[in-house]
Amino acid sequence: MVQSLLVNTTALWIMFYDTERSNMNWAGKIWGYDGALGFLQSMAGGYFIWDLFMCTYHINIFGPGMLAHAISACTVFFFGFRPFLNYYGPVFILYELSSPALNMHWFMDKLNMTGSIYQLINGVVLITTFFFCRLIWGSINSVLVFRDVWTAMQNGGVVGLDDNLGLKYGLDQSMSAVTPQSQPYAGSEDIMRFAGSRTLPAWLALSYLASNVVLNLLNFYWFAKMIEALRKRFDPPFGTKRPEKKETAVEEETQEPEIEVQRGLYADGRKTIEISGTQSTPPSVRSRRRG
Repeated sequence: MVQSLLVNTTALWIMFYDTERSNMNWAGKIWGYDGALGFLQSMAGGYFIWDLFMCTYHINIFGPGMLAHAISACTVFFFGFRPFLNYYGPVFILYELSSPALNMHWFMDKLNMTGSIYQLINGVVLITTFFFCRLIWGSINSVLVFRDVWTAMQNGGVVGLDDNLGLKYGLDQSMSAVTPQSQPYAGSEDIMRFAGSRTLPAWLALSYLASNVVLNLLNFYWFAKMIEALRKRFDPPFGTKRPEKKETAVEEETQEPEIEVQRGLYADGRKTIEISGTQSTPPSVRSRRRG
């Protein structure tokens, strides 16, 4: 909860107030590095290292989906320190805008507030933020990432892939490979100081894009599971709630034993007491005592 609020606040501040980031062109988005962006990615990266350890150690609890998410998130955010696509760090960290509502849902379950009006309101907030932040915002910016990488590929900026794959760019074409130094723009001297003259290896681009695809697929899968869980709480036609089965409780009738005492007198003058009793399970018990 605290971590998600912290990184979301930092990401929004960077996106609105970091002028170095806002001035980046496509080359700056790929190779550029900004101190505020590095600070944000260090906070996110620290959390995802812990998340990766927990999902690996407790894979029987979290499952392979959460492990794939942790691996992909670490890949995406730590590539920013190369630097590579550092620009998109705050963009994709905004996936975490849905995390506070998810944490509140868990807390309400633990506080015996399951099914309350408060959990219903929180559920609406959770689904809304998840849909817009992860599915809409995330998908749009994933397309923008692919566009920037494609621009680099078209300009010979992606090089070094194995010849057997037939996807080698820049080195064996007539144009020279694009490097950060060959793409200057106003204010780029400081932003590009860590990039040097390196080109963009194809394995790096493919690793990042593959991780991005995995994260997006997981988001769509989890959203479908959330809708499925929500529909189970409502009646048809919108929901899939089944009518509750009436349980017929079998009550065992317990009868108090009936005891009857009879007194008599024999012909010889002796007294007699006759006791008879009945119970629900055993047959009637009859005993006689002479006195």
